[in-house]
Amino acid sequence: MTDINMFGLLFFARLLEKQHPEKLDEWWDREEVARYLSVAPLTVSSYIHRGEFPKCENFRGRKQVWRRSTVESWLNQRPQEVSMTDTVEVRKPDDPREPAARNTDGTFARLTDPRATCGIIQARLNLCESAHAITETAMRLATIPVSETTDSTDELLKQANNLLNQAEELVQRTVIYQRQRKATWHSIGETLGTKAESAQRRYGKAEQDAKDRIAKGALRTMEEEQNQLAANLDSQHSINKKDAVQNGVKRLRFLATLDVLRIEAESREKDLKDLHQAEQLQRIYEHLATLCRELFFLDRNATKWSDDADAMNDRAHELRSYIREQSMKPPS
Repeated sequence: MTDINMFGLLFFARLLEKQHPEKLDEWWDREEVARYLSVAPLTVSSYIHRGEFPKCENFRGRKQVWRRSTVESWLNQRPQEVSMTDTVEVRKPDDPREPAARNTDGTFARLTDPRATCGIIQARLNLCESAHAITETAMRLATIPVSETTDSTDELLKQANNLLNQAEELVQRTVIYQRQRKATWHSIGETLGTKAESAQRRYGKAEQDAKDRIAKGALRTMEEEQNQLAANLDSQHSINKKDAVQNGVKRLRFLATLDVLRIEAESREKDLKDLHQAEQLQRIYEHLATLCRELFFLDRNATKWSDDADAMNDRAHELRSYIREQSMKPPS
């Protein structure tokens, strides 16, 4: 091909790009978007359902598709976040999002317990659901509709009895939540004005059933279901502030991971011997800093989280400097 022909083709391509940039753009369906974002397709579906992802721009058969440039622009504008999926899968040890510990057989283990976190979230959402049900029943009793007559007492008594049953269910779900947060039967019994043995006999089976469901379920599926339940609670109940339940779920996930990683960091600080351990510890502090930044935004700019994030970043920077200095030393 001559230089003149090559120049002509390049000129035509540039002209086409300016007039019809979409002609040269790639189109991605949901699975392709998921691969680009390194998440599951269900996670992309969750973004779409919550209105956090751009609207579909076209169709490929029956599949929704988006321009690659749209997805890239959305990702660049989106604040960095840590979701539960970042603590579910076993990641490589060099991935700063997911610090991992090396086992004696050469495999890598989780520092966090995703099923424990999942159990805490599920118990708290169940508690929210019960509380909202009580609110609705109580509101029906708290008003006098124009249809009410002196013969309506049976219906009122039925609703009052429903309220009593819902209150007992709320207590049971609160006990399960407290147990997920490591509360003892002694402290629960003391709060309820009964003995530890009585509290365990009354609520122990329900607690075990809840644990069994979490142990047998698929983590990714349970996370998606929890996100959906939180979104439903926010949309159905106007007494909530915008996205109050969904943000509460995010916050609990961050706090659960934060607590575990802080303990891990303290433990590793006491036994810091080589560069490999320093690198692991550096990644833990980077992850902690990210979690603190997320909590800073969720808690409406609480200064505590900003200060904690700065402290974690400072320690990660110190470790990076130490690793760099040690790496430059000639072997002894």
